[in-house]
Amino acid sequence: MSDTQSTPAQRSDVPSIFDTCEPRQDVLTGELAEDQFAASLADVAHSSDAPEVYADPQLFFEKTYPTSGLQELLTRLTTRFVGSHQDDYTGTNGILRLDTSFGGGKTHNQIAAYHLAESPEAVPDISDFIHDQELADNYTEAAALGLDVNTAVFVGTHVDAEDARSNYEDADAPATKTMWGEMAYQLFGREGYEFLRENDENRTPPGTTKLERLFERNDDPSLILIDEIAAYLEQAAAVEIGDSTLAKQTNAFLMSLLSATQNNDKVTVVLSIADTAFADQAEDIRGLVSETISEFNSISDRVEDSITPTEDSEIAAVLRHRLFEDIGDDGRDATVDAYASFYVGDRDSFPDHAASAEHKERLKESYPIHPTVIDTLTEELDSLPSFQRTRGALKLLSRGVARLWKRQDDERGRHYVRLFDLHPSDGDVRSTLLRLFSSVDMDFEAAIKADIYSEDGTANAEEEDRDWIKNGHPPLGTQLTTSILWKSIVKGAEGRGTTRRPLRHAVANIDVELAHYDDALNNLLGEGRRSACFFLHGDNGEKIQFKSEPNLTKLVDSVVEQLQDGLARRHLEEALDSALGQGSLNVIVGPEQPHEIPDTADEAHLCVMDFDTVTISDYETVPETIQTLFKNTASSSGGQKTPRVYKNNVVFLAASTNDVTDAKRTAERVAAIKHIQNNLGDQYELNKEQRDKLGERLDSAKGTLDQDIKKAYTHLYFPTADGLAHRNVTTDSTIHQSVIEKLEEAGAIIPEGEGAYGVDWFEATIWNVGATSMTTRALEEQFGKRQDAEILLSPIPLRKTIAKLVSESNYAYWDDDLQKGYHTSNATLSTDEHELDDAENLASGLDYQNVKLTQSHALYKSIDELVSDIGDEIDWEEPEEEEPEDESDGGKSDDGDNTDDDVDDDIDEPESFSRLIEVETSDPVHISRALQEMRADIADELTEAHEEYRGHPDELTSVVEGVWIRIDGADAWKGTWFTANKLSNSEKFGDHTTMNFDYEANDGDGESVFEVDFNGTPDVFADHLRFNMEPEDLSSPDGGRTAEADFSIEFDQEDGHLYEETFDAIDDLLAVDNAFTVTMHTQIRVVEASEVAGS
Repeated sequence: MSDTQSTPAQRSDVPSIFDTCEPRQDVLTGELAEDQFAASLADVAHSSDAPEVYADPQLFFEKTYPTSGLQELLTRLTTRFVGSHQDDYTGTNGILRLDTSFGGGKTHNQIAAYHLAESPEAVPDISDFIHDQELADNYTEAAALGLDVNTAVFVGTHVDAEDARSNYEDADAPATKTMWGEMAYQLFGREGYEFLRENDENRTPPGTTKLERLFERNDDPSLILIDEIAAYLEQAAAVEIGDSTLAKQTNAFLMSLLSATQNNDKVTVVLSIADTAFADQAEDIRGLVSETISEFNSISDRVEDSITPTEDSEIAAVLRHRLFEDIGDDGRDATVDAYASFYVGDRDSFPDHAASAEHKERLKESYPIHPTVIDTLTEELDSLPSFQRTRGALKLLSRGVARLWKRQDDERGRHYVRLFDLHPSDGDVRSTLLRLFSSVDMDFEAAIKADIYSEDGTANAEEEDRDWIKNGHPPLGTQLTTSILWKSIVKGAEGRGTTRRPLRHAVANIDVELAHYDDALNNLLGEGRRSACFFLHGDNGEKIQFKSEPNLTKLVDSVVEQLQDGLARRHLEEALDSALGQGSLNVIVGPEQPHEIPDTADEAHLCVMDFDTVTISDYETVPETIQTLFKNTASSSGGQKTPRVYKNNVVFLAASTNDVTDAKRTAERVAAIKHIQNNLGDQYELNKEQRDKLGERLDSAKGTLDQDIKKAYTHLYFPTADGLAHRNVTTDSTIHQSVIEKLEEAGAIIPEGEGAYGVDWFEATIWNVGATSMTTRALEEQFGKRQDAEILLSPIPLRKTIAKLVSESNYAYWDDDLQKGYHTSNATLSTDEHELDDAENLASGLDYQNVKLTQSHALYKSIDELVSDIGDEIDWEEPEEEEPEDESDGGKSDDGDNTDDDVDDDIDEPESFSRLIEVETSDPVHISRALQEMRADIADELTEAHEEYRGHPDELTSVVEGVWIRIDGADAWKGTWFTANKLSNSEKFGDHTTMNFDYEANDGDGESVFEVDFNGTPDVFADHLRFNMEPEDLSSPDGGRTAEADFSIEFDQEDGHLYEETFDAIDDLLAVDNAFTVTMHTQIRVVEASEVAGS
C-alpha cells in the first residue's frame, strides 16, 4: 500500500453515473437477461411463447436503436411494399442479404422487418426507422388503406430436413417436407400450398415461372425471411432424392426464388448468412446468390444488395439505447471533459491514444459505458465463435449494470460502467466466462475462486480489497483482477493479457490516485504476500495475465504467510541436525539452563545454541546466556546454580543474527512446499508438470537450507586459560567436523588418533605440581578442569601417554583391581630393603591397553613413591631356607626367579562385561517417532550400564541383536509393501530380515472372501508384488479387511552392528513421509569393545 492509502482523494464535482443515467426497468430487474437472449425469429413468427420484448411490436421498437443498417433495411422494404401497392415498379433489388459475423444483429433486424410487414401501425414513430419521411407517410397510409404484406419465415435451425413445418400451434398447417412447400403455405395458406403440393411431396423444386404464378395469385406484396439457411443445408445434404440430395434441390429452389424477385416489387427476400459453425455452407449460399444474379441479363449491371445490420461504430449506441432509459446530456458532457483532461494530464500513465481528441469523442459516444469495455467485448471477444457480438455484449452489460446499481451505495464515485462490473459473482456472467474459457481451451475456474471471487470472501483480491475499503477507497483488488481476467481470455497479436498503461485506462477513476492502483497491483503480483494471487503471472517486462496453472512462487509465498507456528521451526531443526553430522563431541542442541549441560569429566560437549535464544551480532561480546552456561551447572531446572567444575569440556556454537534470518526464511519455504505437497487434490490443484516442478523446488530449497544453516552457525566459543575464545567456522562438509578441525587448528583439542605425549607437556599441563601420585581418573578429570589444557576427545591418547611415562620416564602405575604394578625397565629402588626383581606383582613396561582410567588405578611420580604408598600390597619374595633340592624346580626357572608369566598366571582375570537392554514402544506410531521413543529409553539403560562398569565408559560398545517391527490394521498392506521393498534393497538389513504377513478380506457376515499368508524374506515378497502397493479391496461393500505383518531383523554379536549406526540406518531407510504406523521392539547388548569383531 502507498503511504497515502489512509487518506482518500477529495471527490471531484463530476456527477456520478447514478445521477445522470437511468437504466431500463428490465435491466434492473434482470428480466433482460432472461427474455432478450431466449428469443429468435422463429419464436416471434411461429410461437405464442415468444418473450414480450420481441413479440410485442410496439415494445420491440421502443427498445430498438435505429442503426443505419436497420434504417437501410426497413427503407428498402417499405419502398418495395409501397411500389407493389401502387403498382409502380421501383427498380430496386428484391434480394436483401444480411451478411454479418456471428452476433452481428441480423436476427434483431429480421424481427424488425417481420413486425414492419405484419404490424406497421404498431411502430411508435416509423420515421425514426425510415430515411424518407414521405416514404414513411406513404407506407402508413397504404397500410391504413388495406396494404397487408404476406410474410413467410423460414429458420433453418427451427425445422429439419424431414419436417419443414414451422408452426405446430396452427392445426391447419400441412406436414410440409420442403422449404418451398412451407413458404407457399405461410404466404397464401392452404390455397398456396395446394398450388405447390406436388412439388413439396415429391421434393422437386418449382421453377421461376411457377413461383411467379404463385406470387401473382395475391395482390399484396410478399416478404420472405430466411435465417440459418446454412444449418438447414447441412441436414438436407444427408437426404437423398434420386441421384440428387435435398440440399441441391433447395439450392435450385433458391435460384428460382431469387430470379422471381427481379423486375418486380411483388416479392422481397431477406436472406441472412452468418459465419457460424456452417461456414462452408454459408459460403456456398453467398456464391449461389452472386452467381444467380449475375446470370440475369436484365439486371446485369446490378449486384445483390448487402446490408450490415449494425456497424462497428454503432454498437455502443445500440447498447446504450437498450440498457438505459435516459442519459443526461449535461452530466455526460461534464464527465467526458473531466476524463479527457485526466488522460491528457497524466498521458504517460495511459495508452497514447487516450489523450487524443478522437478518444474524447469515443468517451462521449459510448457514455456511460467506458470505451475499453466496448473494445473488449466487440473486438477481442468477437473473435471467439462462442461469443455473439452485440447480443453477447448486451447480455453481459445488462448484468453488469444491474450489479452496479444494486451496489450504488458503495459506488457513489462511479462515472462509467467498467469491465470489472462484469463480475464472476453473477451467475450469467460466470456462465459466459466458462463458455469462453472452453472455447480457448483455458480453465480459469480455479483462478477465479482463489484470486478473484469466492463465496466466503477469501479470494486474494478480496483480501486486498479490505485494506483499501477500510481507508475509504474502492475495492481495487477486485477491480484489477476482474479486468485482467477479461484481458486474459483472447490471445491477440501480442499474446494474452495486458500491461500497466492499458490496465490503468480500463480501471482508473479520476477520484483515485494512480499510485494506489500500482500499489494494489504490486501486492496482487506478489509484493503483498497476504494478497498475492496464485494464478496471476507477468509484469517486469511480461504481460500481466491469469493462467490456468498457478504461479508456484506466489503460491509458496502465500502458504508461507499462513503457516502454523512451529512448522517452519521443525524443518529448521531437522536441517540443523542433518548439517551438524556425527563427531567426537556430545552434541546438545538448544541448551538454555545450566542443568541441560552435564558437568562430566569423561565427555566433551558441543552446545549448539538455539537460533531463537542466542544469535551473534558482535562476536567479541560473549552472550550472557553462554557465559552463564559455561560457568554454572545445576541439578535440575530452576535448581540452585553451582560453579561448573569441568569447564574445559564445554564448547559453544551460535548462529549469526543476520544469517539465521535467511535460514528461517528458507525453512519457511521448505515447510510451505511440503504443506502444498501434502494437500494436493484437497486445497491445491496442480498438474503433473507443476508437481514435478514443485518437487524440484523442494530439493533446491532443502539444499539451500543446508547451506544457510552452515552459513549461519559460524561462531565457535571454546575455553582457554583467559576465558572463552572465538573462532569463525566455515565448512563444505558437516558443522561438527568443521568444529573439530577449527579446535585442532587452534590447538584446543587432542585429536582422537593422537599418539603419546611427552613428559614435559604432561608435567606442565596435567600433573599436579608437587604431587607424588594421581589416580588415572583424576588425570582424566584434569582435562575437563584446566582451561589451559586441551580438550580430550578420546581417552586413548592419555592412556598411551601414561604407558609411555611408565615405560620410558620412570613413572610407575598401580592397578588396584589386579593388584599389579608397572615401572620403567631400568628403574631401581632407592632403599636396599627390597629389589624390584623380588616383587612378584611388579613388572617392567606397560602396554596402553592395560591402562584404566578409574579411581582404583594410579600413576606415581616414581617406583619409590609407589612402593612407599602401597608397599604392603606388593608381594615380595621371602628368602628361602636351605633345603634339599627337589627333582622338580618347584615352579622356579633355571635361575630361581619367578617369571612375569608366572605372576600373570597367578592373577585371576575378571569376567568380561555384558548387559542386555530390551525396550519396546507402547502404542502404534510412525517409525520416526518409534525410533525416537526407543532411543530415549535406551539412553537411560546405557547410563546405568556405564555406571555399573568398573572401567572407563569408552571401553564399552553397544551392538544390536535384533529389531522387530509390527504393522497391522485395515491399511497395513501399503506399509508392508513399502517396508519390504526398502529392506529387501538394503545391503545392511536384507540378509538379516525375515517376515510374516497375514491378510484377510471378508464380507458383511465376517466370512473370509480372500486371504494371504506369507512367510519368507522381504525380497521374495517385494519381487512378487513389486508394483502392487495396495491390492483391490476384495471385501464386499459392507465387509472389511485386516492385515498384519511382522518383520524380524536379527544379528549375531560378532557381526558388530553398532547401536547408533544401526538405528540411524533404519531411520534413513524407513522414516520417510508415510501414513502407516508401527510398534517396535529391540534388544541391544552392551559389551567391552574388545569382544566385538573389528573393534
